[in-house]
Amino acid sequence: MQRGHSGRTDDVLYAGTIGQGVQRSRDGGEHWEAINYGLPPSCDVRALAAHPEHPGLLLAGTERGCYRSQDGGLSWRPIRTIDETIEAGLALVGSEVKSIRDGKVNLIDAYATVEDGEAWLHQVDIGVYAFAHARNHDPRRRRKLLLHRREIGRLAMKVRDKGYTLIPLSLYEKKGRVKVELALVHGKREWDRREDVKKREALREIDRGMMRNRR
Repeated sequence: MQRGHSGRTDDVLYAGTIGQGVQRSRDGGEHWEAINYGLPPSCDVRALAAHPEHPGLLLAGTERGCYRSQDGGLSWRPIRTIDETIEAGLALVGSEVKSIRDGKVNLIDAYATVEDGEAWLHQVDIGVYAFAHARNHDPRRRRKLLLHRREIGRLAMKVRDKGYTLIPLSLYEKKGRVKVELALVHGKREWDRREDVKKREALREIDRGMMRNRR
């Protein structure tokens, strides 16, 4: 099993995997268990974050959309549907690159905008680098995204005219440069929400039937 993005709350470790969703360990990584109720089957988790101030709150980005759990991964609910992903460069200072390599990145609440023909990444928390001293960076400053002008114009049109939102799924290094994977996402349609309600009601009815049979 290939594990990638990870998070941590208290003494619990969480890991996003390729093909096996989210895994959890309560013993420092010796043993892992799947916590995928509500996630797409056999999904690839491209981004995973655990909120440091709210134990049990997890966010997972998959190839099928973004999901949130408020009970430590026991159940997941879709937040947004991913329509398209885009790779972009990112203008960074040296201390930020070193902190990213150390894994000091939090993407919770992060988003991207297009302003005056330029693309910007907001609210990405890149922790300070311990050895940078006075030359350290502002952890949550806005950062310029490096995209071709034509691509920026296309994204601006989708956000402005079609109601899409741009969010980062992950930061990674490629050929010595830090890249960000952006997602064009939209909220679930009313029909999608009604279908989710039907599925949950069906699962509850099955659970009630199994409990009756045990008596």
